[in-house]
Amino acid sequence: MSATMKKRSTEPFWGSKVWLWCGLAAVVVRVVWLRSVQHETFFFAHVQDAALYHEMAQKILADGLPMAEAFSVAPLYAFFLAAVYAVAGIDPTWVYIVQIVMAFFTVSITAGLGRKLFGGVGAWCGGLVAALYPIGIIYDVRLLSVGLGTLMTVSAAAMAHRAWTRGLASGWLWAGLVLGVGVLVRGNLLLVAPGLVAVAFWRGRFGHAAACALGVGLAIAPATAHNFMASGEWIPVSLGGGINLYRGNNPYFKDAAVHPFRLPPQRDGLLRQAQLIASIQTDQVLSAGESDRYWTALTLAYIRSEPMRTIGISLRKLTQVLSPVEIGDHLDLKETVRSSAVLKYIPPVYLPVMLLGVLGLVVTRREEDAGPSVILVLGMASISAFFVVSRYRAPLVPLMAIYAGGGAQWLWAQSRARRKRSLGLAFAGMAALAVSVTLPTLHQKLPWNILAGPAREADACGVDSHTRHAAAVEEAFNVGVFALNHGRLADAEAAMWSVLKADKFHTPAGVNLSWLLLRKGANKEAAGIAKKVLEGDPCDDKALANLATAQLRNNQANAALTTSKRAVEINPYNPGYWSIVGESMLALGNRDGAKVYFGRAVKWRPDLWQSHARLGQMALEEGRFEEASASLQRAVQAQPTRVELIGMLGLSEVGRGNRLGAKKLLSAAVKSGLRGPALTALAKALAAPEGG
Repeated sequence: MSATMKKRSTEPFWGSKVWLWCGLAAVVVRVVWLRSVQHETFFFAHVQDAALYHEMAQKILADGLPMAEAFSVAPLYAFFLAAVYAVAGIDPTWVYIVQIVMAFFTVSITAGLGRKLFGGVGAWCGGLVAALYPIGIIYDVRLLSVGLGTLMTVSAAAMAHRAWTRGLASGWLWAGLVLGVGVLVRGNLLLVAPGLVAVAFWRGRFGHAAACALGVGLAIAPATAHNFMASGEWIPVSLGGGINLYRGNNPYFKDAAVHPFRLPPQRDGLLRQAQLIASIQTDQVLSAGESDRYWTALTLAYIRSEPMRTIGISLRKLTQVLSPVEIGDHLDLKETVRSSAVLKYIPPVYLPVMLLGVLGLVVTRREEDAGPSVILVLGMASISAFFVVSRYRAPLVPLMAIYAGGGAQWLWAQSRARRKRSLGLAFAGMAALAVSVTLPTLHQKLPWNILAGPAREADACGVDSHTRHAAAVEEAFNVGVFALNHGRLADAEAAMWSVLKADKFHTPAGVNLSWLLLRKGANKEAAGIAKKVLEGDPCDDKALANLATAQLRNNQANAALTTSKRAVEINPYNPGYWSIVGESMLALGNRDGAKVYFGRAVKWRPDLWQSHARLGQMALEEGRFEEASASLQRAVQAQPTRVELIGMLGLSEVGRGNRLGAKKLLSAAVKSGLRGPALTALAKALAAPEGG
């Protein structure tokens, strides 16, 4: 290391105005971006993870803590939203403004850390890249945790460097605490914590390591305690680790998260479906925490059986972390940048930054830099352990940019010293890395792809296929989903019609529209829309279920049975589909077959009141009054205003000798203003003499 680097690395953290200029640049470009997109639908139509955080924040404001369930996502961002909403009202604009202010601090800390590590080159490189990285700009104006996660990641790295240089256990306590807070934003950072504790041990043995571990523990303890109180299980941060580990490490994985089963339409559908499948596979009702452990065990069993493939796909995912290709799970990032009047003028610098950053990590091996380098390296590894999307890797880009400054400085020093061999090796290594990350991810000649081998092909129709449509169409669809989630069904229907008029192959819009039409009794129209969806995607199980329901209502029981069985064949883990098969069998007179399907449905989905009602009705008709009462009580609890259910329950109570209970049921219904033939039949039964 040169004398200049030594001198600069001892300057005060804020010893340069680079932090200020880069921070201001970050604010300016984000404000311009904010103004350019303030009329786009995502400002108010929150979908996917944004909707989950938004609704969780509203629930926190309304109900406070403790919440009834363990956290389904790392919770700190939802609490951040709740805090902003509490002060400024439920207006996402204020969230975006606060996140822009946070970006100023993120960039400033990045520039300051860059100066501490590599002088002015590190400061400028880290600060400018953190300020102008297009993906960071996009996510700073979204209801997503990327900006907060980046701030905590960079802050943890800065605190770790400070702890090393000062050599105090209290410094490691603070470094661990900040990293632990970051874990509450991005759960994968929990895998970084052992590495930081090891660095603290290297610096000061057990005392420093214990302080660092204590800091991490203190930070995540509230989430762990809440999860235990809510579920009775030890869940460090949030649920979902098991199924997400499986999604990135299974026989079907190629280059994106894959789960070989169909998902329901709910925002938390992945966790719920994973829990349901785990329960069915083990033939016992598993809790959410037990489901996480099931999927983790399944993943580890596969890793043990296929170690070479596991190494291959892990290396493949690591190259995705380093690749200049941006991967958006719910957003076409490339198109967003290309079509933006603001972002399209920012030159793409991720590839050179990454190449120089990896070089900097390799050649600038200094003990005092161990904290930031471990956070960066293990941060990349923690993403590779699951699967890669850009919003997961974005928090690491500022650190990579700092090390890019170190790599550039090293190249300059080697060039001035005319060390041709070192330069040759460095450029050869960077060239090989550049080829590796710019070739198609699944290129057959890449060594890790040879090691991984071909992925297993999922069963036909076994995996949901998601097609990204034109941006304007997707915006209109998101508006419809937002309206649907908030019970504005007329607005949702209008939006889905507009989407299908613009793109007749938008199957999710067709599925939602057919469901909305079924809900208001337009059965013929619903069937027509569902058939059009199936013309474009014969594997759409949701469209099949909607079509079967419409066919049942149109007295086409044979067709409904065929259609619903096809839905079950495609998605054998949806009790709602089993219920439709049962209804079809019942309509055709196959009562025994219907009982089997209704029984399976309520076993795994106790909230399916229709199946409870059918089981109760059949039991009542067959004189099995105890069974009828048990089933109908579940149905009435879910639908307390349906007079036919109340009437059948009352008749069941009469049948099993509980006339007093039946009278109370009838009296309560009449007082509530309910009327109907079922209640009349109950009144007649009660009026008849006992035993008559």
